[in-house]
Amino acid sequence: MPEKIDLKKELSHLYQPSAKHPVILNVPAMAFLMLDGAGDPNTSPEYQSAVEALYGVSYTLKFKSKNQGRDYVVMPLEGLWWGTPMGQHTFTEADKAKFMWTMMIAQPDFIKQCPKVICPFAFDGSHIVVNPHHDLVEIQDSEHN
Repeated sequence: MPEKIDLKKELSHLYQPSAKHPVILNVPAMAFLMLDGAGDPNTSPEYQSAVEALYGVSYTLKFKSKNQGRDYVVMPLEGLWWGTPMGQHTFTEADKAKFMWTMMIAQPDFIKQCPKVICPFAFDGSHIVVNPHHDLVEIQDSEHN
């Protein structure tokens, strides 16, 4: 049986940088499932739904891939956070209800090359959409700057 792919270990310089010294990282383009939203992550139903959808799709893709002979470890949840409106000078915990966010889970590159991965979601590169008429999941690259 082929070895399980663990991107977190392969990319340890990104996911476990030195705690003793600051480092500058060059982050390569990577494939992510991503969802955008707004609101306090502690109380927002939108945030909870986004996280559930991301993990649901990620594990569906993992097990379908495993059944086809390529197993991998599901990556951890990551997030990008910013304040609103654009140009807001403060970004504090007191303003959590105004947070804007993109939550994401990295996927192995080979997942986006599968011509048909069947699951109950459609993915358009920035959103996961439950679509009863289409089962295709499409993953597009996202670049970190």
